[in-house]
Amino acid sequence: MLTFWILAALMTMVALAFMLWPLVRRGPTAVSSENVEMAVYSSQLAAIDDAERARRISEEDAKATRTEVKRRMLAKVRQRKREAEGVGPKRPLGTRERITVLLLLGVAIPVLALAIYLSGGRPDLPDKPFGARSAERAAAGVPSQEEQVLVRQLAERMAKHPEDPRGWALLGAAYVRQNRYDEAVAAYDNANARKPGDADILAALGEAEVLQAGGEITEEARANFEAARSSAPGNLRARYFLALARAQAGDFSGAAGEWSALIKDAPADAPWRKMVEAQIAQAKRAGVGSNDLLAGANGEQIARLSPAERQAMIERMVAQLAARLDQSPRDLDGWLRLAKSYSVLGEPQRAITALNKAAETFRGDERALQQINSARAALGPAAGTFGAGD
Repeated sequence: MLTFWILAALMTMVALAFMLWPLVRRGPTAVSSENVEMAVYSSQLAAIDDAERARRISEEDAKATRTEVKRRMLAKVRQRKREAEGVGPKRPLGTRERITVLLLLGVAIPVLALAIYLSGGRPDLPDKPFGARSAERAAAGVPSQEEQVLVRQLAERMAKHPEDPRGWALLGAAYVRQNRYDEAVAAYDNANARKPGDADILAALGEAEVLQAGGEITEEARANFEAARSSAPGNLRARYFLALARAQAGDFSGAAGEWSALIKDAPADAPWRKMVEAQIAQAKRAGVGSNDLLAGANGEQIARLSPAERQAMIERMVAQLAARLDQSPRDLDGWLRLAKSYSVLGEPQRAITALNKAAETFRGDERALQQINSARAALGPAAGTFGAGD
């Protein structure tokens, strides 16, 4: 404890020395600076006289040059006079003033720093290197040193004995934990090549491909999940991601149905139940909104569309509505429908922008602004509200 305070005091003293040195150092005085400048000007005048007598410059050029030097001398004299009267650049601090400022800063800075540290610091806590903080390292996504060594050893072992599919699967899982998704996909590919058709390996490979793509269910990932479900219809991982694929394609009701079936088949203590239940609720809300967007469209035509085509149709209708409102903005219902459409499509920022445009169009219309504010409230507190005078 004593060592800590000694080191803290030494560090404070060093920091103060760097900060306060300019106040202690005495620079050249204004008088000596003025004398040097005047001496330079005088030597310049003498040089002009010598050059004129030696006929190196004409009388006219000598006169013009001499006038310019004298003008500069006069300007400098006037500047010094203004400084002496308190006008223009401030004079340097005197010795007493420097000492006063030095004492104030030298005392105030350490006292303030100590007060701040004592309010939240804990010098009594023992040192704990970051490498020993396993929980903090895990929360930060940093693998422990032991895990890094084990993964490296496993990778070396698989390079020497590549025929073991279980080893490749273990290595792929380790790479996923370390967020090394490219390497995880390669490891699971090796496992799948050594043991084709294994549902767990196929599902794990598909998940690694989803992570590699930033959460998007790619065609390769979908194919692996479908192969895993064909091999083992009850594979929970494959069923979950295939439902997610339907949600990403705009088939919210289908996704909610598949997730609901997954919940029924899952153990009661499954740690992921709440997460899936939340996604079911979200998919149902999005499905209702999607149906609202397609209200008035040809029902038979919609029924024949695939989920992806249905989603594309929704986006096209929303784009057409936005273009129409840009041309004819005095349509409150249209703006409210556009904002809701963007919200359903998962684009809340564009919904806020649409409501901003609506509020600008209907500025001063209290009834319209009340409806706009109700729509903004549904987007959350960050959307704000409008008043009639905005």
